[in-house]
Amino acid sequence: MTYRVAWQVEKKVILLSMAQDSSVEDFGALSREISTHYLDSASTPIDVILDMTHLERFPYQLFKLRSVVSDLFQHPALGRIMMVGRVNPLAGCIIDTLARTFDVECVQIPNREDALALVTRTTVQH
Repeated sequence: MTYRVAWQVEKKVILLSMAQDSSVEDFGALSREISTHYLDSASTPIDVILDMTHLERFPYQLFKLRSVVSDLFQHPALGRIMMVGRVNPLAGCIIDTLARTFDVECVQIPNREDALALVTRTTVQH
């Protein structure tokens, strides 16, 4: 799997772009990287903009995915997950199911700009 993780808004929002094929093992590695490099040092919840527009193959083994991403989804610094763009319906459903399982807010948003506007609007209200 090809992916890119970077701050979209420093210490507030991560942009995770995924492309090509992915496996359960890829999601485990990605989960550890986000937890270690972004969430472990956070003092406030970090939102994730998830762009799977160019992801061609997604693992559909829900129980295996659940076990490898549980630390990420249960991390106290994880905010909401915002899926942007055109998402494979089954992949979107699995991500949403994982989020619901771990009580993480997950929303579908048309594009990155709208996701950033939501983050800005929510931050201003607090």
